Amino acid sequence: MEKSSAIVINSLTDYGYWDELYWQHDVSEEVKNNILIAKQIFNKKLTTEYPFLIFKDNWTGEISKDYDYSFTLIDDLPRGWMIAFGDNLLKELKQELLSENLLERYSILQIKEKYGGLRWYDYGGTDKWYNEILPKYEKLSFKTCIYCGKPAKWISKGWIAPYCNECKMEAEQHELKELKKVYIQFTPIEEVEQ
Repeated sequence: MEKSSAIVINSLTDYGYWDELYWQHDVSEEVKNNILIAKQIFNKKLTTEYPFLIFKDNWTGEISKDYDYSFTLIDDLPRGWMIAFGDNLLKELKQELLSENLLERYSILQIKEKYGGLRWYDYGGTDKWYNEILPKYEKLSFKTCIYCGKPAKWISKGWIAPYCNECKMEAEQHELKELKKVYIQFTPIEEVEQ
């Protein structure tokens, strides 16, 4: 019998919200278990729609026998980008792969943020994916808050990431509270050349 949860996840926007809540320290184990169950239910649907999101062994291409749908490869996309453009990126990728009959051959190796931008490592895509669709989202990532998905106004120094005004202030307040000093520094996004 499949587990059920009072929490329902219907999109990557919902997923980003619940995933963030899951990792907070003041959340009860019961709520965490409900979030995990909801994530597993959503991930089963998501990987049915987008089979390339299932984590596979890079050498064998096999899915682990104990894979429990608690995560997919899209989990590595920062929450703000997941909220802002995750659903559209996946839809465009799938549509392009289907147009060239490459859905079964395509594989993602890694998704991450690096130097404030989206990095998407894969194989088996089309020229249009590599030359038009992916670059569009890479460019968009530099101007999208990594935490909430709103338009970014700031770029942090050190660990480089785009921030909106609200998330910048929250990061500064967090450092004041925890470290008694603000160490994080920001540059207005319009001063940074992409």
